[in-house]
This record gives sequence, structure tokens and C-alpha cells, in this order.
Amino acid sequence: MSTRVGMVTSTLDHGLSGPNRVLFNICDELNSRQLNDFDLNFIHNEPSDLSIYTPDTEVILPRAPVRFERALAKLDLDIVYYPHFPKLRPGFFFLDAKKVIHLHGDLPYAMPSLMSVSERYRQYAIAAFYRSTKLSQQVDAYFAASDSLINNKIRELGVPKEKFFRTEYAPAISTRIGEKSAQDEVLERFELTPGYILDVASNSERKNITNLLNAVASLHQSGINVPKLVIAGDWRGTETHHYGKEILGDNVVFTGYVDDDVLAHIYHGAGLYANPTRHEAFGLTNLEAMAAGLPVITSNKFAVPEVVGDTALLIDDPEDTDEIANKIQLVIENADLRSELSDKSRMRAEMYTWEKTVDTIVSVFKELS
Repeated sequence: MSTRVGMVTSTLDHGLSGPNRVLFNICDELNSRQLNDFDLNFIHNEPSDLSIYTPDTEVILPRAPVRFERALAKLDLDIVYYPHFPKLRPGFFFLDAKKVIHLHGDLPYAMPSLMSVSERYRQYAIAAFYRSTKLSQQVDAYFAASDSLINNKIRELGVPKEKFFRTEYAPAISTRIGEKSAQDEVLERFELTPGYILDVASNSERKNITNLLNAVASLHQSGINVPKLVIAGDWRGTETHHYGKEILGDNVVFTGYVDDDVLAHIYHGAGLYANPTRHEAFGLTNLEAMAAGLPVITSNKFAVPEVVGDTALLIDDPEDTDEIANKIQLVIENADLRSELSDKSRMRAEMYTWEKTVDTIVSVFKELS
């Protein structure tokens, strides 16, 4: 008899950015396999045209807390997978099924200074509730992408390490290689020539874009011939956007939000990936850049060195704009170094695949069956 697995995919109803992209890729890989031992159910709240859903696997339940969990309980599932810690849905922890949670973020414990005081202590209070009630220990397995994330979550949730399974992410955007004419159109749209410096970053202080802008501006002021800087992400209209244009003018391009196909071309048009991030629980954009064969400069902080290994130039202090500038200058002025880092990037990126990620997930599901 097949094990009935419920994959809660409600977050995909809101788009495919961030952890939702991870969830989609996991579900897509699960769908591609002949899993005769499992009866997969993808459970969400709204009709969708995403390719992971079929009439045999799609289940639509009411969105509201309590109602959702009650409907979930009636599905008679053996295993329920939740794509993030359901802090405001304690009913999940009382389901009569094996429970699996995929964890993605650890900012309140990794870098609390990047959160408002009120939000920080709200998160602390929620975590304390789940620790004190031991509800967090009712979960049978936790997935997390890095040792850094696992260690912070052990501290946050009070759960033994043996319940954690490392499930790394993999590139999925930059591996798309379209027609050269399509790439030419994308670069023309943003008035770019190949070889620019790139950072792909969501609108967040932890991405450290201001220090990157200052570092590049200092190189220009020193008379160094620096390629154009491209910031891909939802920064248009922000104070950071206006500041960047003020100090760099036409030497910086903010693309705004772009879809995955456009972003793939932007990765492949770059000559260097510069990502002086303050914090990452994994750092998927570094990996996407590596898969595109880009030399990578990034921070020696939290999970980042776990992912990039010895393939990148690491910034020890992302608050030090001189260090960021020096690393960028070193790469743009040394063709041999660029070639070496590019080769290392490709080789390292090949270690990360969604097949390996899902192998771990399926293995845990089998243990819980």
C-alpha cells in the first residue's frame, strides 16, 4: 500500500520568489520520478496553472487557519510536509501524521540587528512558545540547507540535531541557456554590454547594496576602469536606488524585478558576480552565478563559505568598503584569476542538483513510512 504524502504548497499561490522557488523545484523533481511507494498530494488554496499540479495530485483546501488543518486531517495522510515553520498554525502540530518541516531563514538568531526590535522580540516569543510547549519536538524531521542554519534552528527550537537533515538547494535559473538573440535583446533593453559586474538581490538591508555601491564608486574615483554595475531585484524607487544613481550615474543599472528567463540572460551577460551580503542561510544567488561560470566575490559569513567553498574570493568584513573594492579591482584587472575562478565556479556548481536534494527528502519519507 502506498504511503500518502501531503506536500503543502499554499505559498506557491503567491509566486515563485525566494523559498517558493525551492518548493516548486522540489515538487517538480518529485513529479518527474516514478515513486510507486508514495501517493503524492500537492495541497494549496487557489486554482493554479503551475505545471506541478495534475487532476490526480492537486488538492485545494480553505486558506483560513483551523479550517485548513481540519480539512488536512480528513485527508488521512501518512506524512505531511510543510514548506516553512507554521508559527501561526499550531493545529499542524496535532495532526495524526508524520510531520516534516522545511526551514529556510534564521535571521532573528543569526543577525538580530537587521530586524526591528518589535519584530525581533515577536519572533523570540513565538519560538519560546514552541520550545516551552515542546510542540517543536512533535515534528519528526526538519530539512535545512546548511549547517549554519541547522545550528541556529537547534538553538531556536530546542530540537535535537538528529532530527535535522541537510537538503541543499541547486541552481535552476542560470542553467537556462536560451538563444543568443534573446540575450542580446535583454542586454539591449537595459543598455548593457557583456562583462558587467552583477549582484542579484532582494530589497533588504542584509544584502548590503549600499556598501557595494560605495565600493564601486570609490574605484571610479580612483580612476580605475570599472565595468558597469547591475543590481537585479526590486530596488527601483527606493532610497538605495536614488543614492546609487546619485553617486554612480549611468555606471549603475537597477533592473527592477525581472522574470526568470530574463534573469538567466542577465547572469550569462555578466563578467563578475559581486555579492557582499551580510547574511545568508544558504546563498542561492551565489550558486546561480557559479553555474553561469562567473567569478564570484562574496562574504565569509554564515552559510556562504559552506556553499562556495574555495571557488570564490571571500570578504571577511562586508562593512569594509575598501575590502570590497580591493577584491573587485583584483578580479577585473587579472584575466588569469578571472579564468581560474570561472572554472572553479562551474565545477563547484555541478555538485548541487535538485536530484540530490530530493534523494534526501525521499529517503526521509521512506524512513518515516
